[in-house]
Amino acid sequence: MSQAFIALSHGSRHPQAAVGIDKLVARTSSLTGAFGQAAHLEFDTPSLVDAAVSLKERGFERATLMPLLFTNGFHMRYDVPNVVAEAQRISGVELHPTAGLGTGAEVLEQLRTRLFQDVAAGDNPHVILYAVGSSNVAANEAVVRLAVRLADATGFQTSTLFATPGAGRAGFLWGNKGLRLQATAHSRVHLLPLFVTQGLLLDSANAAMAEIMHITGSQITSSAPLGSQLAEILAHRLSHAQRTTVASPAQVPQTT
Repeated sequence: MSQAFIALSHGSRHPQAAVGIDKLVARTSSLTGAFGQAAHLEFDTPSLVDAAVSLKERGFERATLMPLLFTNGFHMRYDVPNVVAEAQRISGVELHPTAGLGTGAEVLEQLRTRLFQDVAAGDNPHVILYAVGSSNVAANEAVVRLAVRLADATGFQTSTLFATPGAGRAGFLWGNKGLRLQATAHSRVHLLPLFVTQGLLLDSANAAMAEIMHITGSQITSSAPLGSQLAEILAHRLSHAQRTTVASPAQVPQTT
């Protein structure tokens, strides 16, 4: 294998989160023939430094770095550039970052595909695009715009819900209380996670569904995280990276 990549996740305390990232990396390697390595910003191992050192030990001098982040929140704007610089300094591997997963056409298509897989023909639920959320208003607004485009692409009425209080402080609907409000307003609801893999925040929403259905009378269904389905996007990123020369390896492109 002449090409290597690192898929950099946020990381999670969920016991199955890293397993999901490993499956995504394996699927991307299968599609591209490149050697893949998972890394995590926090909670899980290996770190980006350790992943880069591992590549160096395998004889790789450079690698494409693909952040598994949907928006330009704090992690994308600050954490990723900092850990990329550290990993390059310690490992000696030249890292070429791509943009994150983003909220563009590629992610929209994967969400549309997942929704049509999971919602039975003839059903017409209110779709909630469920994202982690950020204290950064622009990051949350990118998800809101994605939900609007998802509604246009599918014909389903769609809204957004964020998992974290930072989004709530920024003025967005969030948490299980937000899910209950949506269920009160709609007789059928489908939760569509904008998540790469399993997470405790998603578990919390799923665990609350039975009680919310009992209280509101709404029927709530949900999809799994996008997981290995995102390998198509990573394969495209990797193919593009092969065809372009990055002038500054440590400069992290922003997502769209």
